[in-house]
Amino acid sequence: MNEITNIKNVYYLGPRGSYSSLAVKFFSKFYNLKDLKFNAQKNIKTLLKNFETDKDSIAIVPIENSIQGIVKETINNIMELNDEKITFYAEYVLNINHSLISKSSDKNSIKTILSHPQALQQCENYIFNNFKTAKLQSKNSTSEAIYELIELDKTFAAIGNPELALELDLNVLEKEINDEKDNQTRFILLTRFENKNTINSKTNIVFATQNKPGALCDVLNIFKEYNINLTYIDSRPSKKNLGEYLFLADLKGHILDENVKCALSKVKKQVKFCKINGSYTVLSR
Repeated sequence: MNEITNIKNVYYLGPRGSYSSLAVKFFSKFYNLKDLKFNAQKNIKTLLKNFETDKDSIAIVPIENSIQGIVKETINNIMELNDEKITFYAEYVLNINHSLISKSSDKNSIKTILSHPQALQQCENYIFNNFKTAKLQSKNSTSEAIYELIELDKTFAAIGNPELALELDLNVLEKEINDEKDNQTRFILLTRFENKNTINSKTNIVFATQNKPGALCDVLNIFKEYNINLTYIDSRPSKKNLGEYLFLADLKGHILDENVKCALSKVKKQVKFCKINGSYTVLSR
């Protein structure tokens, strides 16, 4: 299909059986990535650093959850990458259905619950209503929590993917325990190849405004002028001066679209700094 079909290595948040690994399987099938080596990583920072070092690779990272919002660990580490060739290439939204998993067959025996911090937050009401005295332990991923159950006794449970529980011969005590049933996570495919497909695209940018009243408003008005919808905007400290921020934004459209091209050209003249992280295709099942 294009250059990424020759890639052999993919870095993702593991271990095997994580929600990220399901996103990897989708991307690899969609882009027909054969003989792809899955490199599961313990955390986002390590994942992106290894991806940056390995020039013959791609990476898949969770960037936003419909309940908890942006994945700050992903955003912060993407903004610290030095390889300017790294670009957003595609997006995929995965439905997240958490289950309570344990060696035990009785949830009343559970005293400690393990999972990724976001998963614990996404099941906060369920945990409060069913396990008021249970201890909560944060893990690097939901799948790591499930794997740890193998070495633990029946007073421990994990929250995560029920498919992995069945693979490991663990009990799924309850399914769909997330507080909000429309729970989705947005995953981004990172590559070193520009995606020139302009159909159903978004563009990700990061910029720093001038330090003056109305500076951000001036930038937003440019996008309004060119009828461009911003689907996401957030700020991060610049780490240079106190009170100085970088803005990260997603906008509808591709850099090759005339209105996007003109708008970004105008934005660059208004701001201190502007970097385009890539135009990427929004994929569906």
